[in-house]
Amino acid sequence: MSQTNRHVKLDEVWAKLLDGINHVYQFQGMKKPAYMLLYTHVYDYCISNPNQSRTVAGTSRVHIGGLSRSNGQDGANIVGGELYNKLKNYLKDYLKDVCQSGVDLQGEGVLRFYTNRWEKYQFSSKVMNDFCSYINRHWVQREFNSGRKDIYEIYTMAMDSWQKVVFQPLHKQVTHACLDLIKSERNNEIINTRLISGVIQSYVALGFTEELTNSSHITSPTLTIYRDYFELYFLHDTEQFYRLEAATFLVHNSVTEYLKKVATRLDEEVHRVQSYLHPSTLSILIKKVEEVLIRDQLDAIYTEAKKLLRDERYQDLALLFKLTNRIPNATNELKKIVENHIYEMGINTIERVSGTAINDPKVYIETVIDIHKKFLKLVQESFNGEQGFTAALDKACGKFINNNVVTQSAGSTTKSPELLARYCDALL
Repeated sequence: MSQTNRHVKLDEVWAKLLDGINHVYQFQGMKKPAYMLLYTHVYDYCISNPNQSRTVAGTSRVHIGGLSRSNGQDGANIVGGELYNKLKNYLKDYLKDVCQSGVDLQGEGVLRFYTNRWEKYQFSSKVMNDFCSYINRHWVQREFNSGRKDIYEIYTMAMDSWQKVVFQPLHKQVTHACLDLIKSERNNEIINTRLISGVIQSYVALGFTEELTNSSHITSPTLTIYRDYFELYFLHDTEQFYRLEAATFLVHNSVTEYLKKVATRLDEEVHRVQSYLHPSTLSILIKKVEEVLIRDQLDAIYTEAKKLLRDERYQDLALLFKLTNRIPNATNELKKIVENHIYEMGINTIERVSGTAINDPKVYIETVIDIHKKFLKLVQESFNGEQGFTAALDKACGKFINNNVVTQSAGSTTKSPELLARYCDALL
């Protein structure tokens, strides 16, 4: 009788598998023939007695009229459930020992432990998933199709076991250690970012859902664990860190220096996400930093804008605009500040030449043109020619041209057009 047709008892096949599984999870090398033998043991067991009812513990099957039906939700009558449970229990016991080895560790120690054991466990679980692929394709798939949502492919089952046995007891100290390292990096200390990226990779991999697509039993990653056990705390710490930094920095430095610091911090946070966090964190992280460092400091920023306009520090003003423009509607007040400044400068400049300008069209018109040129350059260089600031320039010019010391002295709001007409006549 061939091996594929004889009945292979569970205890016999488990004894053959156990030594190989121990090799896999003790990170010992395995040659291809040994690996293929493990696959053969699983395959022979699964096909040894197709008519035998073997289901996961807690369910049974009845046979009516030649049809096999379940009195639970155990799926089709395919051998594999008892072996599946053996594998699951093995991982549970193995992971209890892993967890016990790391439960008293803190700081970088727990991160080195967690990432090292996780990487090895993940690799080993992929190996076991491969030599158990027959169970995945047949027994697991049939169970899933019958409605069982607590049965996973072997690799996913291994991830679920890690999540329950190792992650749940250790996640607080692991996450806390990551946050401490990030704080150190923000304080200009050099850290081992691979420790954090290893943890993040684990948190992402541990989130999964089961989907049925094209009759294939697959797993799709989600970010539930990453968001609930890391990102939430990371964003809270980020807000606290930058709120304190903003208050402290502004006590000892100018707002302009503060804005330069903000620009640097924003670049650093982008790099941080690109280096070791999940890409989905970028938008919410940057929004949080913008709110704390820019939105909550707008009053001081607006006051600084007035100083920069007065001192004609247009390069610094460009940075101020660039950062303020990150906050919705925050530039509305900035446009008003620019409009008022241009208007006041126009009024004051015309007043200085009013003695001659009232009767000299050339002095008056060229003064107006010079004012407009000067602030058009400001709008283009400091505000990127943004339409709202161009409109503020036009509005301010319209106001001071139609109502200034010259028009008031003439007692006519049409004085400016008259002087313009005389200026044009002179040119002709």
